[in-house]
Amino acid sequence: MHRAQRHRNKIRQGLLAGLIAASAAGCGGEYLDRRDSISVYAGDAVRSNIVTHVIDPWPRPSANARLTLGAQRMIDAKERKADAPSQSMSPSVTGAGSK
Repeated sequence: MHRAQRHRNKIRQGLLAGLIAASAAGCGGEYLDRRDSISVYAGDAVRSNIVTHVIDPWPRPSANARLTLGAQRMIDAKERKADAPSQSMSPSVTGAGSK
């Protein structure tokens, strides 16, 4: 074999080895990310119980989804919004081209 041909064979072998290593490296990521459990703490009863018994930090009234606001208060807010002067979104002309 000639020197150039051996050099090409080594390059091919290196590329083939790199290709095999790259394809094998991509196989395990998805497998390790997925679990057959509902929680991260599945199988660890002590940590699961600790998380279950954590006291809710929000005040009790914040759980009330029925907001009771007076109808007159809502009507007044709507009228204030309608009567307010509209603010235009035009950019101010203070650039280099203005005099």
